[in-house]
Amino acid sequence: MKIKAQTAELPNAGDTLAVKNLDLDLSGGIDLGLGKVKGAEGGKIKTKGASNSQDIVISDNAAHASHGEYCISTARSTRRSTASAASTSLGNQHLYFYGGTVKKSINAAGRLGVVVKDDVSIVGKGTKLKIGADTSKAGYDPDTVITGGFTVEQGKTVHVKGSGGTSKDNGAEINIQTDGDIHLEQGLHSRSRATTHRATLNSRGGNVVLNEGRQGKGC
Repeated sequence: MKIKAQTAELPNAGDTLAVKNLDLDLSGGIDLGLGKVKGAEGGKIKTKGASNSQDIVISDNAAHASHGEYCISTARSTRRSTASAASTSLGNQHLYFYGGTVKKSINAAGRLGVVVKDDVSIVGKGTKLKIGADTSKAGYDPDTVITGGFTVEQGKTVHVKGSGGTSKDNGAEINIQTDGDIHLEQGLHSRSRATTHRATLNSRGGNVVLNEGRQGKGC
């Protein structure tokens, strides 16, 4: 299903939209209201609509997008009743992630780079936070390729703390694929509660900087 409009909303908590694949092209930002999009196994939810000059802000605080940025509501845009449908957020400028809890799989792709401005937690069986695309694998989506880098700002963290996973396939995961540098600045933490999880860091043309004075070449 494809929806192209300024806005779209499921206003009530009992509202549901059952669909396997959903392409949302909304020029006014993404805030789906109190309802849920019910995904399906192997399905994909793609959200876009930012202009070529707009940065993307993922946040529930409107003040973070007070200078004309394209705003995606953290909680409402990822409120989906099944984790099997992955969500992709696309833009041609930078993407700024202002934190929250990722309970459903999401791919955040700002072509010029992605910056984590606040604490982010990745929880739940099989939940994945993907940044960019692995261009070495056939069938990757060119719209999700990041030519810039990925930065977790100083003092902020990305926590991988899924539960219930028994293998690499259904454990929590963070996967970062960029052309530019990956700056973690002591900001990636992994903790286990009877779960299997993994983290992949791949800078195709730059460095992986763990903190000041420590770095490795990208894969």
